Amino acid sequence: MVTGGWKKANDIFDEIVFAHGGETNKITRDEFVQLVESERAHWLTGVGPIFALYETVRAIREAARAEDRPLTPTEKALVAGTRRRTYAMFEAELAAQGDPGADLDAAREAGWTEGSAPGLPSTRVVILREGERVRADIAAADAAAARGEAVDGAALAAARERWRALRAHYREWLPPVPVSRCPDTGEVVEWRLDDVNFDGWFWEYHNPLRVTPKLPPTWRAMTGAVRLAEVIGAAPFIAKPGPEVPYVVPRILDEPDVRAVIAQVRVSPHTGWAITYYAPRRLGVPLANLWGADNYPVYDDDGTWLGWDEVPEWPADNDYDLRPWVLSGKLLWIAPDDETMTLRQGVDGCPYLDLPGRREYGIVERGEVRYPPLPPSASPPPGNS
Repeated sequence: MVTGGWKKANDIFDEIVFAHGGETNKITRDEFVQLVESERAHWLTGVGPIFALYETVRAIREAARAEDRPLTPTEKALVAGTRRRTYAMFEAELAAQGDPGADLDAAREAGWTEGSAPGLPSTRVVILREGERVRADIAAADAAAARGEAVDGAALAAARERWRALRAHYREWLPPVPVSRCPDTGEVVEWRLDDVNFDGWFWEYHNPLRVTPKLPPTWRAMTGAVRLAEVIGAAPFIAKPGPEVPYVVPRILDEPDVRAVIAQVRVSPHTGWAITYYAPRRLGVPLANLWGADNYPVYDDDGTWLGWDEVPEWPADNDYDLRPWVLSGKLLWIAPDDETMTLRQGVDGCPYLDLPGRREYGIVERGEVRYPPLPPSASPPPGNS
């Protein structure tokens, strides 16, 4: 788990301190700062002023790369100065959180003092880590109160407030990710989703933390599927990202004037697919639960939100053979990594046909995935591998 913090490496202590061989070289403190901040900016995702400064540095470097030139002396000085600033800010955050490896001298440069109350963390992984600890503390206190035991009311109220603040901070972090384009209006649909892993609260199946985007009035539903990689984020809640191959829901797509669009959406390191349904009017059939959630929003013909509904998720209700739907023109597709989000038709070159994988809905919990068997009365869906 990459946090940007520090961990012990006593096994290389002598080699580092005495620098007497191997791959160890001495560098100056400023060289160390520049290297650390380069790595943090590359590997971490988050929200707040630190990450805004990381984006500033990234923009400077990308502009020079696009013009095929080295950084100018002014740009080099700006990058180096910005990294010194972000290093101090990051170390102040670590110090406030009690990280024993924090560089306290740098932290003080950013205004940290002994006993400072921790602010809201910047990085996604630290937001989630602290949030789960606070959630567990609240649950333990609630359980103690239910048993009639004495509970520190002020501490519990503070924990609840911290929990709300962390969730709001995570919601702010959620990046906008293009997931579709409406074939009727031409609008690109972006959903602010957690594209890092399934241990984020966005993917908490029974209580997903989400931001509803601006949707075209023709938007009706969005389902999804995911081919899971070996590295699955561990979280104490259930995530249900879908089967291993994309599919359509015939009861929706069979309706007149309904079209769907499939696009690849990477949830690093996993490969996901969003399937979005569009229609000019509200449909008279049950729709489908929103990707990774246990319910779905309902909208009127003009895009007015009417409330929530839910349907059982049943693999037998889905069609995993996409070829006929693409041939009919009911299912359009967007090529993987196509930043223009161009809608395409026809089976030629379509990468979403005949994909192997399980058709059951995977359940992710505490870093493990399981596929519950279908009831005995149901025949196994075809194509499982």
